[in-house]
Amino acid sequence: MRKHLLCGYFILLPWYGYMQTTTIDSATLQTIKAKLEHLSDMDQQYRTISNLNKLNSLRKFGLHSTEYTAIQNLIASNDSSDQREIIPILDKYGWLGQSEVGEKANESIFYIIHHSNNELRLKYIPLMRASVAKGESNRTHLEWMEDRILLYQDKPQKYGTQPYNVPRKDGSIDFYTDRHRANEELLKEGLDTTPSPLLK
Repeated sequence: MRKHLLCGYFILLPWYGYMQTTTIDSATLQTIKAKLEHLSDMDQQYRTISNLNKLNSLRKFGLHSTEYTAIQNLIASNDSSDQREIIPILDKYGWLGQSEVGEKANESIFYIIHHSNNELRLKYIPLMRASVAKGESNRTHLEWMEDRILLYQDKPQKYGTQPYNVPRKDGSIDFYTDRHRANEELLKEGLDTTPSPLLK
């Protein structure tokens, strides 16, 4: 019996260590809060409504055009930089809640991981779920994250929060949560198909 208990202890030890967070003093917390708020601004600067509209209009030039690629590269560069900044914070302190760093800084953690890749989303979503369960993070953001993971696994979304944008010749934009349907509609408009959505 004791042997089984010890075995279970060592199996759980890596998980327990991962979930633990380092105690953080007030001064360090304020520094991290300021950094997270700055990263939030960096994450959103190319994802404002005006830039998304511009991005949608660039589809008229095609997904491989210089115009479209230039903005995509700016977004990708910012995303990579933000991820390098936030991963050490998450690994050391966990998913800092609203009562610790405020709503904007807490939201910044979500946006940066949301805009990363499925490897990072799957790694950190348990921390986000725990934070939401404690009322420290936004439940709607968790739904977005769950759907984003499913979307990049090419699986049906649970909440339908992650649309693919399909610009029409008349200037309007339609939204589809199914990639295959979105690609069909893009082809009808004479546009390139897209492997990923345009999301904030």
